[in-house]
Amino acid sequence: MEYYVLNLGEKHLIAILIYLENVGGRSSRTGLYDNVANNDRMPQKLNILEQLGLLFEEKDRVTRAIWVELTPNGHEVAKLLLEIEKCIKDGMEKSAH
Repeated sequence: MEYYVLNLGEKHLIAILIYLENVGGRSSRTGLYDNVANNDRMPQKLNILEQLGLLFEEKDRVTRAIWVELTPNGHEVAKLLLEIEKCIKDGMEKSAH
Protein backbone atom coordinates (compact mmCIF):
# COMPACT_ATOMS: atom_id res chain seq x y z
CA MET A 1 0.00 0.00 0.00
CA GLU A 2 1.33 3.42 -0.95
CA TYR A 3 0.89 6.36 1.44
CA TYR A 4 0.90 9.60 -0.54
CA VAL A 5 1.22 11.68 2.61
CA LEU A 6 4.79 10.40 2.94
CA ASN A 7 5.65 12.52 -0.10
CA LEU A 8 5.23 15.56 2.16
CA GLY A 9 8.14 14.42 4.32
CA GLU A 10 10.68 16.29 2.23
CA LYS A 11 11.83 19.52 3.85
CA HIS A 12 9.73 22.64 3.09
CA LEU A 13 6.80 20.92 1.37
CA ILE A 14 4.46 21.31 4.33
CA ALA A 15 5.73 24.86 4.92
CA ILE A 16 4.97 25.75 1.30
CA LEU A 17 1.38 24.51 1.61
CA ILE A 18 0.79 26.27 4.92
CA TYR A 19 2.33 29.52 3.68
CA LEU A 20 0.17 29.52 0.57
CA GLU A 21 -2.98 28.82 2.60
CA ASN A 22 -2.13 31.62 5.03
CA VAL A 23 -1.72 34.16 2.20
CA GLY A 24 -4.97 33.27 0.48
CA GLY A 25 -3.78 30.38 -1.67
CA ARG A 26 -1.65 32.32 -4.14
CA SER A 27 1.80 33.88 -4.11
CA SER A 28 4.48 34.92 -6.53
CA ARG A 29 7.31 32.44 -6.68
CA THR A 30 9.61 35.19 -5.39
CA GLY A 31 7.32 35.83 -2.41
CA LEU A 32 7.24 32.12 -1.65
CA TYR A 33 11.02 31.87 -1.79
CA ASP A 34 11.42 34.95 0.41
CA ASN A 35 9.03 33.62 3.06
CA VAL A 36 9.64 29.86 3.08
CA ALA A 37 13.07 29.02 1.72
CA ASN A 38 15.37 30.11 -1.04
CA ASN A 39 17.53 27.23 -2.12
CA ASP A 40 18.42 25.47 -5.34
CA ARG A 41 15.92 22.65 -4.79
CA MET A 42 12.79 24.79 -4.44
CA PRO A 43 11.74 24.32 -8.09
CA GLN A 44 11.88 20.52 -7.61
CA LYS A 45 9.86 20.82 -4.41
CA LEU A 46 7.19 22.83 -6.22
CA ASN A 47 7.19 20.18 -8.97
CA ILE A 48 6.53 17.45 -6.37
CA LEU A 49 3.53 19.37 -5.02
CA GLU A 50 2.31 19.99 -8.57
CA GLN A 51 2.59 16.27 -9.41
CA LEU A 52 0.54 15.52 -6.28
CA GLY A 53 -2.16 17.87 -7.60
CA LEU A 54 -1.79 20.31 -4.70
CA LEU A 55 -0.64 23.40 -6.58
CA PHE A 56 0.06 24.77 -10.02
CA GLU A 57 2.29 27.45 -11.43
CA GLU A 58 1.26 30.11 -13.90
CA LYS A 59 3.39 32.64 -15.75
CA ASP A 60 2.02 36.17 -16.04
CA ARG A 61 2.34 37.11 -19.70
CA VAL A 62 2.74 40.81 -18.98
CA THR A 63 5.10 40.90 -15.99
CA ARG A 64 6.63 37.45 -16.61
CA ALA A 65 6.27 36.75 -12.88
CA ILE A 66 5.56 33.15 -11.94
CA TRP A 67 2.59 32.65 -9.63
CA VAL A 68 2.12 29.61 -7.43
CA GLU A 69 -1.46 28.73 -6.52
CA LEU A 70 -3.09 26.00 -4.47
CA THR A 71 -5.57 23.75 -6.22
CA PRO A 72 -8.87 23.03 -4.45
CA ASN A 73 -7.30 19.79 -3.19
CA GLY A 74 -4.22 21.77 -2.09
CA HIS A 75 -6.45 24.06 -0.02
CA GLU A 76 -8.03 21.03 1.67
CA VAL A 77 -4.65 19.46 2.48
CA ALA A 78 -3.29 22.77 3.78
CA LYS A 79 -6.35 23.25 6.01
CA LEU A 80 -5.87 19.77 7.44
CA LEU A 81 -2.19 20.50 8.07
CA LEU A 82 -3.17 23.67 9.92
CA GLU A 83 -5.64 21.63 11.99
CA ILE A 84 -2.86 19.16 12.84
CA GLU A 85 -0.68 22.12 13.84
CA LYS A 86 -3.45 23.38 16.15
CA CYS A 87 -3.88 19.93 17.73
CA ILE A 88 -0.16 19.65 18.44
CA LYS A 89 0.01 23.19 19.86
CA ASP A 90 -3.06 22.59 22.06
CA GLY A 91 -1.58 19.30 23.30
CA MET A 92 1.71 20.97 24.17
CA GLU A 93 -0.08 23.73 26.08
CA LYS A 94 -2.12 21.17 28.05
CA SER A 95 0.94 19.11 28.94
CA ALA A 96 2.78 22.24 30.11
CA HIS A 97 0.16 22.83 32.84
